[in-house]
Amino acid sequence: MKFIVDDWGLSREINQAVLRLAQRDVLFGVSLLVDSDHCDYLLEELLGFSHIEIGLHLNFTTVFQGKKRFSLPFSKSKMESQYDSLLLKTQRVNYIDGHHHVHLWPGIASKAIELAQEKDIKFRVLNDSDHFGSFLLSKYFKYFLKKPEHFFYCHYLTAGNLGNKRDFRKKMVSCKISPLMIHIAENKNLTPDYVDPNDSIYKMRLEQQRQILEHLDAG
Repeated sequence: MKFIVDDWGLSREINQAVLRLAQRDVLFGVSLLVDSDHCDYLLEELLGFSHIEIGLHLNFTTVFQGKKRFSLPFSKSKMESQYDSLLLKTQRVNYIDGHHHVHLWPGIASKAIELAQEKDIKFRVLNDSDHFGSFLLSKYFKYFLKKPEHFFYCHYLTAGNLGNKRDFRKKMVSCKISPLMIHIAENKNLTPDYVDPNDSIYKMRLEQQRQILEHLDAG
């Protein structure tokens, strides 16, 4: 199994769920929101798994610690600042992706790819019909043609896959070959300002965690 997760630091419940899978030795990579309120929670434990790749989860959409949500233009220097902060915390950065997929947005993607190439790290692309197709048609696809070694692909576990046993099994098989992007959380109320038990996204995270753990336990 090779799972890849993002949103580390968005809540303590997410960090706990990620760490549980790290302990099961099924994680390929984890990308971190370096400016988030909970990035340091359990971080030392996560970094103890030296084989897990660490990603920069670029953030230009979510406010943490009273910071400004957007800061236009999206300069590369602002990305470099997040990169430097993460490197200081983790001592290693292996790839770049983005919160709410901002790393694929026009005006951000080309700068993020340039940063990845300069730092000799990789740029994550979702290999599914919704995201990979737009990547192929985008103007920054030229970067891939020049230096494909700076890109890696992962599949995506959706809410729809959770409701279809056949689709779910296919996704579990696919992650033996290439990483599968998942979104998970523990069912604990450690972050009252974040966790709403009635929130549909949080429920989806809980359900992904439940089904994945059941699949792992079943062998």
